[in-house]
Amino acid sequence: MFNLEFEFWSHDLDGLGYCYYLSEYGECNRENAFAFYIEQLNILRAAAHPINVETEIHIGWITETEAAQIANAVDRVLVHYYRQNDYDIVNYGIDRLIDLAGAGGNIRVAPIFSSEGTDNTDDLPFMGDWLFTHPVDQAFESWYNQYSTLAGQWKENINILGAVWFTYGRFNQNHPNHITLQPDNQTVSKGQTTVFKQQVLLVEEWNLFERHKKHYRK
Repeated sequence: MFNLEFEFWSHDLDGLGYCYYLSEYGECNRENAFAFYIEQLNILRAAAHPINVETEIHIGWITETEAAQIANAVDRVLVHYYRQNDYDIVNYGIDRLIDLAGAGGNIRVAPIFSSEGTDNTDDLPFMGDWLFTHPVDQAFESWYNQYSTLAGQWKENINILGAVWFTYGRFNQNHPNHITLQPDNQTVSKGQTTVFKQQVLLVEEWNLFERHKKHYRK
């Protein structure tokens, strides 16, 4: 899996170091950051598909127009749901799913949750503290159950793959019981089971740009 991280929606593009990449595009703004983003996704996919590799991104806040282009430029989308608990979590920015679905086709999506807590966050405390008293599976189960109650034709274009956590390293710090080092059978998403043949340590894949800080805000 080739994963591109480039938070074009950020209000601090310069602070993230992105203006360096936008020097040929003119002004360092969201419009040019998104143009660069789509160009990189097209390059990434052109390199990935001939060797049977898929492409993946995560998104924060996107517009309807951006969603249409993203949906046609990547194989799967991780949609951030950085909350402190699972209460009504699916409705946190539900328009993003609706806008992705508007592109048509079969959009493969997974919600991404944050295991950052009060003592180990780069931004805000999210589900890290909540995980001390709740099983890790509950986040996705709650999200999926809430998603299942939603009505709308747009859902026909969304394929829920399962869930992802940022960052697995925080599990090792505060929630070692959530990490399985040598799984024989590990359920990876609703209705899908994968057998792991060798020792596995869950790691994150952010691999094209260094994460300086996150900019997820209400």
